[in-house]
Amino acid sequence: MDKKTNVLRRQLNKFDHRDLINSSFWVGQIFVLIATIIGVYLAAQGGLRQAIEFDNLAGDQNVYFLQKSLHSEVSGNIGLIRKFTADLREGNGTFDRDTVPEFYDLVWSNMRYSNYTLETPPQYLIPIQQFYAEANMVIKKYRDHYIGTQKTVRHLEALVAEIEPILQSMDDDLVSMHQELMEAGMKL
Repeated sequence: MDKKTNVLRRQLNKFDHRDLINSSFWVGQIFVLIATIIGVYLAAQGGLRQAIEFDNLAGDQNVYFLQKSLHSEVSGNIGLIRKFTADLREGNGTFDRDTVPEFYDLVWSNMRYSNYTLETPPQYLIPIQQFYAEANMVIKKYRDHYIGTQKTVRHLEALVAEIEPILQSMDDDLVSMHQELMEAGMKL
């Protein structure tokens, strides 16, 4: 063991250790250490900023898809109401009361499970919720013989007239959201 220690000491003695005593060496090492810490910090900040921006864009994309799907579903249901009221008008009140439209509600029903539902502005959610509730109530009353054909047609046409400007406003916002997401480089 003594031989190995001597060999190690001889090898260490061959190196020039005078720089370790020099203050410029230590100042240089401190600057290298500080530069490394600052570099790692700045890189982490940049990575965090990128991750947050990406997460925000992905969330915006999900909100866009949810609202676009809701808009399409409500528009389809308006089409069902229009066909139903046209059939009622043509039938002169003798339309089979059991043949009433069943609304598409896949998106609306599943929105309660989505994290992005409440990111839909209330100026859209509340009127759509009221539209579904009132339309279903009018159709149920018609089917159960509580209201007549003409009153059913008037109520449903009034509901459609109320919801159409909401859908138009929603469509305008969707176009704007689509443009913003495309400019940010998101694929839609």
